[in-house]
Amino acid sequence: MELRNKRAVEKAEMRKRKLLLQRFFQSPGNDFGDPFQSHYSYFEESLDKIDPLRQAFMRHLPSWLTFSHEERIERAKEYSEGRPPKEISAFVDRLTRFVISVTAGAFLIAPMVAMTVRNSQLKSLVTVCVAVFLFALALAFGVRTSNAETLVATATYAAVLVVFVGTSSSGSS
Repeated sequence: MELRNKRAVEKAEMRKRKLLLQRFFQSPGNDFGDPFQSHYSYFEESLDKIDPLRQAFMRHLPSWLTFSHEERIERAKEYSEGRPPKEISAFVDRLTRFVISVTAGAFLIAPMVAMTVRNSQLKSLVTVCVAVFLFALALAFGVRTSNAETLVATATYAAVLVVFVGTSSSGSS
């Protein structure tokens, strides 16, 4: 949990917290100043850390697939109403990993197949450019990654395709 996710407590709640702290932790002696005068905050837990693909599965798949056993018990009302869960179930996690794996395979195989049919240097380079652009687009909108991870993944993908262009063009000449 990051410190950036910190949110201020409302004034009324802040006063309640201060009074509770004073009640239970006030020392019998005289405290210097007011040790409980502070900026009371809490950390907001949100679904922002869940990537868009998992969120989509959690929203659109049936509740009996998206809720974990523990969450079904804890949030029985939401489960029965068909609302989306707050936690990622094992099924949604595995399904997302499978979809990403198949998609990654398709991102590698489709351009390679396109480059081998009627092989030409220009066609291969255009195929690589389009494939890298589509890969970067899918990575940016489909998976939650940092800027550095996005850059590294896209550069690695481009390098793999460029190596294939180099080996296929040297083999045909």
